[in-house]
Parts: sequence; structure tokens; C-alpha cells
Amino acid sequence: MNNQGALSRGLSVLASLAGAPQGLPLMQIAEIVDLPKSGAHRTLQNLVSDGYVRQDALSGNYELTLALPLLGLQFLSANSLTSLALPLLESLADATGQLVRLSLSDGDRLVWVAKRQGARTGLRFDPDHAAEVPLASTATGQAWLSRLTDDEAVRLIVRGDVPLRHQVGPNMPTGVSETLEALARARAQGWASVHDSYESGISAVAKAVVDPASNRPLGAVSVAGPTVQLTPERVQEVIPLLADIVEQLEKVPRAMMPSLPTQAEPPALVDSTRGRA
Repeated sequence: MNNQGALSRGLSVLASLAGAPQGLPLMQIAEIVDLPKSGAHRTLQNLVSDGYVRQDALSGNYELTLALPLLGLQFLSANSLTSLALPLLESLADATGQLVRLSLSDGDRLVWVAKRQGARTGLRFDPDHAAEVPLASTATGQAWLSRLTDDEAVRLIVRGDVPLRHQVGPNMPTGVSETLEALARARAQGWASVHDSYESGISAVAKAVVDPASNRPLGAVSVAGPTVQLTPERVQEVIPLLADIVEQLEKVPRAMMPSLPTQAEPPALVDSTRGRA
């Protein structure tokens, strides 16, 4: 017998009904949530009383009312993508112990809009550079470009990159052909990584956030840190964690993506860093 508490049982029943717009019969709900028929019936009656579920008079099926979707819409309307993403960035930063950043598209630019520092003490990467992302030299830029066609990517690369504000690393792509090779690798892998490219001694891995409806890149999430810490072996461990965060962000409705202002200076980067040493 399922030993879930009352709240967990209720949520399980709601989850089973969320994918069934025509409703489900009692027996099928009981099977899905692993409850005896009597327990499932009690849970459904409570949900009916609370206004979250109704029983169709003709079929007898139980189905969701609009109460739960309206709660979700109320939550989404009060939050931007950036605020919704911060807890996810925080969990990824804590899990990796490195700098995690979210970037979003702004026309032909890619802009870092939020970051979370996972390193508490010791050696760490925490730049104060401008928020606009260099496209060719960063894992973030390469991940984003890899979701475009080569023609689109080349246009953005040759257009002129972000002015350099620091010494680049020795592994930065030296031309369009090398950048296209990096993009081909990123497409094949589903993620991009750089070592000593954007900055000497710094490595990063990034994955694009893609709009499921259009298959166009909306931005990217990256994990960056000292190369001695973020080794190729460590990158392989980080990738599943990164992919999970990106998958969750891609479930956010497209309407939640902020419309970044077109301006000479990029918008301020939201810094959710805690516990600086």
C-alpha cells in the first residue's frame, strides 16, 4: 500500500489528471497513483470539495477544474524568467561549486542577465566584465551559436565581437573556420565547452536554452571556473546537472522570456552571489 501523506496523495492525483483533459475513471486514477480504490476515492472527494477536481455527470470521470491552472498563471504573472531561474541557478552553483550564469538573446546580442557563485572560498572565477557575451571565445556564445545555421553564426561572428576587456586565453578560436569547427562539435554533443579560451586559466561548459515551439535559441546556461578545477573529467560530471536545469527552463512559457531593451549598454547583471570570501 502507498504510504504517502494526504498532501502527496492529492498532488499525485492532480498530476495524473493534468495529462488527461477528458478526465479519468476512479479505477484508473487509483492504479496510476498506486492507491486502493477507497483511498483514491477519499482523495478525489477532498479535491472536489476544495474546487480543484470535478466529476463529469455523464461519464463519471474525474477531471481538473480551472482552479489549479489559474494558480499557476497567477504565479507566472508575478514572476519574470530571471526570478524563476535564480533558484535553479543556485542549485546548480551549489552542486558544482562554480560560477553559473544565465544569458538571454537580445536581437543579435547575447547578454548575461543573472549569475550565482557556488564557490565559497579559495580559487574561483567571478569576473566583473560587461554583461554582453563574447560569442566566439565563450562556451555560452558557442552553445547559443550552435543552435543557429552556419550562415547565421558567421554573420554574427564577422559582425564584430564584444570589445575585449581582458587578456584572452591561448585556445581562443583564431578565425571563422575554427569557430565553425567548435560549433559543429557543440551541435554533435548538445553542449559547448572551452578551456583557456575566454580567459587564460578559465574553463566553461554551456548548453543553449531552446524554444520548443520554434527550435530557436533563447539563451544559454553556463558553468565556469578555474581550469584546474573544471577539468574535462569534471565537465563530464557537470553536463547532466546542467542539462537538467536547461530542461526545466525550457518548460517556462515563451511569454515569460523578458524582452531585453535595445540599448548601447547591456542591462545590469542580476548577481545572486552569497557568502563572498
